[in-house]
Amino acid sequence: MIKGLAVRNARGETYDFPLEGVSANGIIVTEIDGIGPVKAEVSMEGVYNVDGGLFTGVKTGARNIVASFALPESDPQDRRRVLYRAFPVKEKVLVNVLTVARTYTIDAYVESVAPSIFTPIQTVQVSLVCPFPYFRQVEAYSSGGADFTAITSKFTFPISTPPDKVFGDTTRSSIMTVDYLGDAPVGALFRFALKDNPGTVSIINHKVGGEWKMDFNTYKRIMNYTPGVGDTLEVDARDENLYAVVWRNNGQRVLVTGMVEFGSVWPKLYPGENQLEVRTTYNTPILSFSAMDMMYSPLFLGV
Repeated sequence: MIKGLAVRNARGETYDFPLEGVSANGIIVTEIDGIGPVKAEVSMEGVYNVDGGLFTGVKTGARNIVASFALPESDPQDRRRVLYRAFPVKEKVLVNVLTVARTYTIDAYVESVAPSIFTPIQTVQVSLVCPFPYFRQVEAYSSGGADFTAITSKFTFPISTPPDKVFGDTTRSSIMTVDYLGDAPVGALFRFALKDNPGTVSIINHKVGGEWKMDFNTYKRIMNYTPGVGDTLEVDARDENLYAVVWRNNGQRVLVTGMVEFGSVWPKLYPGENQLEVRTTYNTPILSFSAMDMMYSPLFLGV
C-alpha cells in the first residue's frame, strides 16, 4: 500500500505529501502515474527482403513520474508556492515513494509544474523525468549490506534480511548465498582488508557464471610494491562506477582498474538467490584477508 510522497529539493528542504487525508501544508495528492515498470525501447533495423525487422538492441527508457495535487479553497496561491518550492523547474530532486513495505527512492529532474488556476478546485500537475529508471532502496546498506568478520574458520555475515548467513571456508575459496530481493540486477561494492599477498583474487556469482579476477603479482611488479597488512582492495561493480583501487596503509589511493584481468565479469546480484564465491591462489581467504565487506543498494523496476 502506497502511503505518500516525500520530496527533497537541491537546497535540502523536505516536503511530505501523504496519500491519505490532507498534508500538513494543506495539499492533497490525487494521483501518481509512472511508478510502475518503465516500457522497454526495442531497436530494430529494416531489411529489404526480411519480414518484420532485425533486432539490434533493447534498453529501458527514462522514467516519467506525473503527480497531481489538489489545493484547498483557502489560500490556494500559498499552496501553489509550496509546490513551486518543493519542485523547482529544471532542478534535481530526490523523490521517495513511501509504502508499508519499504521506501522507494529515485533521482529526478523537474520537467514542469502546471497549475490549473481558473477551476473550481485548483490543481497542480508536476512532471518529473528520471534518467535512471530504477527505484532504489536507500536503507539497503543496512538491509542489503554484508559485513564479514572472521570467526575461527568462517566468515559471518550480519544481514538484517535475510537473517545472518555464514560464509563457509573451503580450501582456497569462500562461498555464501545472498538472497537479493530487488527486481533489477545491481552491482555491489566489495572491500577486502589484506593480511598478506593473496595472489590472484577472484569473485564469482554462480547464478549467472562469469568471473572477476585481479592478480596482485601484476600489481606488485608494476608498482614495485608488496601488498600486505593495512592495504585494502576496493572493487566497485556498480554501473555508474566500475573501478578497482588499492588503498595503501599510508592512505594513498592507487587506481588498479587497468590491472583487472581482460574478460573479467564485474560481479552483480540478480533477483533471487546468488551464490557468491571469493577465491585466492596463495592462501585461503581467511589467511589472506582480515575483513571483507560487501554493500549494495537493491534496485526495483517499479513500486
